[in-house]
Amino acid sequence: TAIAKANSVVESQVTVTVVRRRRLSVWRRLAVQELQSKITTTDGTVAAAVQTAAADTTKLAQALKQVVPSAPAPTVKQSPTVKVALKTQVLSNSTTPVVAPSGTALAQSLQKNMGQTVQA
Repeated sequence: TAIAKANSVVESQVTVTVVRRRRLSVWRRLAVQELQSKITTTDGTVAAAVQTAAADTTKLAQALKQVVPSAPAPTVKQSPTVKVALKTQVLSNSTTPVVAPSGTALAQSLQKNMGQTVQA
């Protein structure tokens, strides 16, 4: 809920996985939890907004306080990353088959035009 609120998405778009738990000490019952979250969307505008919002730890802390007021402020161990799956269909009016570009050529073109790191 807190991650969805902080990133202005619905809860069904967020998947959270517990990476590990570690007890702080034998005498205390508090546990440190490391969580990994994934936000899925098919809307490019939403994806861009999430990329910005996901890096805002203050916004995440505020959203967490709304959901669990006694929770300590979260820390972000890894910067948010974006993964895009792109499906393209090429149509031709001629009888000559269109040769698809290689994955490397496509990645290089996307990287140049988008100014982002792209992996093939």
